[in-house]
Amino acid sequence: MKKRKRLRIDRILYCLIILIIIIYLIKLGITSLINFNIDKSVRKDNLIKTNSKELNIWTKTINYINEKTDEMTIKKSNYYVTLNSNVVKNHLSLKIDSYTTKINEGKFKKQKGLYIKNNELLEKTSRLKIKLPYYLRKHEEVDVYGIKKGKYYLIKNKVKVKDKYITFDINDEYEDYFITYIPLDGINTNQTLKVEIGDEIRPSLIFLPSNATNKSINYSESKKILKIKGSMITAVKKGTTILTITNKKSNISTDIKVIVKSKKKVKVEEPKVEEQKTYEIENRDGVYYIGDTLIVNKTYPLPKDFNPGGLTDEFMNAFYEMQAAAELDGIELWIQSGFRDYDTQEIIYNNYVHDDGKEAADTYSARPGYSEHQSGLAADINSPYDSFNGTKEAEWLKNNCYKYGFIIRFPEGKQDSTGYNYESWHVRFLGKDLAEEITMSGKSLEEFFGITSVYGE
Repeated sequence: MKKRKRLRIDRILYCLIILIIIIYLIKLGITSLINFNIDKSVRKDNLIKTNSKELNIWTKTINYINEKTDEMTIKKSNYYVTLNSNVVKNHLSLKIDSYTTKINEGKFKKQKGLYIKNNELLEKTSRLKIKLPYYLRKHEEVDVYGIKKGKYYLIKNKVKVKDKYITFDINDEYEDYFITYIPLDGINTNQTLKVEIGDEIRPSLIFLPSNATNKSINYSESKKILKIKGSMITAVKKGTTILTITNKKSNISTDIKVIVKSKKKVKVEEPKVEEQKTYEIENRDGVYYIGDTLIVNKTYPLPKDFNPGGLTDEFMNAFYEMQAAAELDGIELWIQSGFRDYDTQEIIYNNYVHDDGKEAADTYSARPGYSEHQSGLAADINSPYDSFNGTKEAEWLKNNCYKYGFIIRFPEGKQDSTGYNYESWHVRFLGKDLAEEITMSGKSLEEFFGITSVYGE
């Protein structure tokens, strides 16, 4: 009897060993199949699909990524992350923390949205594509905010939702991210406009709230005395009409009474030789002004602690008005880089000096304290790279931004006066009257005011 019992135990042990081997082989086969598919996808589509918490793939696949590609996209559950190939390695954590919350910070008023916490993976990521919950994707467009030191900065407005996903660039300037949709509650504007035949009509619009996601507008009129083409409205006949401004997304509209009169006859006079006006620079607590215009350039810096808390309300209201007008012309504009405090500018400038040297960096990047971005009155639109030059967006901006109170701050061919290379994307808010006057003069801001832009050392 004892002998038979030993035989049964031996058989059980043999069966267990065989079972363990079979399980191991199955697991090895599944792992090999997964890695084979990953390797194939990497070589064909530059894409890694995985559900693991961390990256574990064949060494030969990692070597291929590091040697043969510039960047790699990793797909996990509800997001895609795009990384530089040199940071892709095994045991890389693929965790991203995102959750729904309501923000009660100033302009949001308990706005519901998706909060994404920064972590080691996002610090290595250049671009994030994330699947949105239904309450956001139903709007078909959302805003992306970057969070720095508890403050929220608009990174990109009206990001289109495509197949339930949105894509946006990751910027190491921000700690976390907040994705939301803010409904438009109303549009305020001037009630009556008096113009002459041939005049271009420019309604002054204030959106409520100013950070509403969709501020797209359409124009229509009660009588055919205006020519409406996109954002361009021209008076063509004498009479009175009602110009209606509508945001279809929110079904909100407002009316303006437009009175068109005949063109007055103007006596033609001999052109006068223009004399250069003289303007006085005033230092108010370390901040330089000409009249009410704040001046920042290589000659006139801002104090280190100057901080308006972000782009000013007047800048944002004017930008939203310009953005809505551009959209009527089929042009999409967004703020790529807005307010930057002294410390942030210091990091950016030092990085450029490290890469290109101080002399070269000074031609395209401001030293800390000398950047208009710190004023809250300047921003880079769409793309701060030379590839933006000559695009339909850049041309629209150059030809129209003055109508909304902006100038192209560093115009082409004005490097000697501004101290910086041509930047078709960098706009400065000055108010409509001054912006139009400077733009029509063909001068840079420095030439117009007769001031210098030169570092003291």
